[in-house]
Formats: sequence, C-alpha cells, structure tokens
Amino acid sequence: MSEGTAIRFNRIRPTLKPPLCPDSQIVSAYARAIEGHQDRVLLLGVTAELADLGKTTVALDISRTMIAEAWPGDTAKRQAIRGNWMDMPFANPEFTAVVGDGVLAAIDLSDYDLLARQFAKALLPGAKVALRCYVSPEFGPSLVEIQEAAMRGDIGGFHAFKWRLAMAIARERSSASVPVVMIHESFERLFPDRRALAAASGWSLEEISEIDAYAGKAFVYQFPTEREIERHLPTSFHNARFLPSGDYELADQCPLLVADFAP
Repeated sequence: MSEGTAIRFNRIRPTLKPPLCPDSQIVSAYARAIEGHQDRVLLLGVTAELADLGKTTVALDISRTMIAEAWPGDTAKRQAIRGNWMDMPFANPEFTAVVGDGVLAAIDLSDYDLLARQFAKALLPGAKVALRCYVSPEFGPSLVEIQEAAMRGDIGGFHAFKWRLAMAIARERSSASVPVVMIHESFERLFPDRRALAAASGWSLEEISEIDAYAGKAFVYQFPTEREIERHLPTSFHNARFLPSGDYELADQCPLLVADFAP
C-alpha cells in the first residue's frame, strides 16, 4: 500500500466495516484458527483488530504512515516494525502463527512461492497460517447484474458492493488481477448518476465518493477463486482448507485460508 493510499485509508477507516475491515466475529474466527499457536504471532499489516491475537504479536508493514496512524501502539505484548512481506527481516524462525487480513489481495498468484520462502524465514515448523481472503465465485454475477442489483437496493453495504464489482470484473477479464482503475472506470460507466444510485441503494453520496480513491491509481488487486488459490499454494502449506469467517455480508467470498506451515 502506498503512502498516499495509506493516508486515504486512515481518513475513511472509521467508516469501514466487513468485508473490508474485521469485526468481532472475524477476530473470533482468527482466534479459533490459530488456537494452540498463539505464543508468538506474526501479523502481516497493522490491522488494529488483530493486534492482540497473540500472547505476543509482531506486525510487519512497509508503510511508515500506516504504522504511525493505524497501529494502536506498541506495548510489552505487541510491536510494529517496518518491513516488506516479500523480503522479511527475520534472521531465524521465531513465530508460531502468521495472520493477515486480505493480504493475498495484494499478492499475485505467481508470487505465492516467494511468500512461502519468506514464511520459512519467520515461521517455526508446524506454525499455523490464517489469512482472510477475498475470493471470486466460480460462477458469479456479471457487471450488468451487479448494476441491476444495486439499483434495486439489493446490496447492503457499499464496500461489499465494491468487492462484488471487482469480482465481476475479474470474471469478465478471466483474470484474478484487477487494476483498481478499472473498478473506478466500470463504476463510472455503470452508474453515471450518483444521486440516483444513492436514492436507490440507500448509500450516502459520501460513501459512494470513496470509489474515487481508485481513480488513476496504478496498483492492482487480486480476486482469485478458491480453486485458483489452491492450485498455486506452495507445498509448504499443509492441510490447507477454507473456513468460514462469519456471517456478515459477502462472508461467503471472504473465507479464512488456514494451513499448517512446514518448509
């Protein structure tokens, strides 16, 4: 995440809800997934809701701004350090679990092997992996069907709508990779009248304007299917399975990928 994106994220974060941001049920799902492995937890990113999952927790994030503004602060039991997930700054394995919320959305399928090599630097053998994913349905709605559902008021939250839109783009592109500028462009094409969308959906114009954070941006999100994730998982991810993360809107497309790590 870029520094500019981090600033934007922190401005809107108080309004975020699932599926973009964990709530208590998602936190509980993580806790169940790593039960028995909480001694020393590596957190990818500085998701505040997950800061105290471990008896001790170390958060790793590349953005100084995110650490400064999103992290709830270091204590005797938790610490945030700056570093790259794809080049982890650990000399020896020390963690009993790794967790991350939506982190695979930032990692291309072709880089899963590189991520596993970084895990090998950090995770003790048998460590638990728990990553909440954003997965596209195998047979999901089209962009036109998303448009029609939004204008009927059938989609509850705006952030769930954004992910539905992105997943529809991935399906129509036949690619997990979705440049965020395409999310904005598709939105502008499908919903030229924001006031009409607000009236039909119940979303405020302020909520809807958050889509503009994607305008002209170069970064790319990943929305693979579960099957695509499974095909690309490294052999070091043992007993990999998808578990429910709650019953919030779009929860069926946001499972926890849980595995035992053994390099």
